[in-house]
Amino acid sequence: MWEAAIVEVSLKWFLELWETRNNDVHGHTKTEQTTRLQTRHRITARRMMTQRPLVQSSDQWMFPTDPDTYLETATAHQLGTWITSRRKTIKNSAKMAAKESS
Repeated sequence: MWEAAIVEVSLKWFLELWETRNNDVHGHTKTEQTTRLQTRHRITARRMMTQRPLVQSSDQWMFPTDPDTYLETATAHQLGTWITSRRKTIKNSAKMAAKESS
């Protein structure tokens, strides 16, 4: 029976540690979670927007005309949608443009 007690205590400790880490990374409140998500999305979107000069000219439409304004005004959900809907296309377009230029 003591083996089961050790497993139970270990699992409880692990779950508490995971919840603490999760709250520290993602935020303790809904507002904090949304703010942190928006910050992460802004970083990802800004990194993707640096690829604009590398993509094919026919794919320039994927990028906002004023990236700074878009990044400041878009919600976390809008940024997430922008990222997921364009990530692969930007990557593929940059590869094709590199292939065409060589």
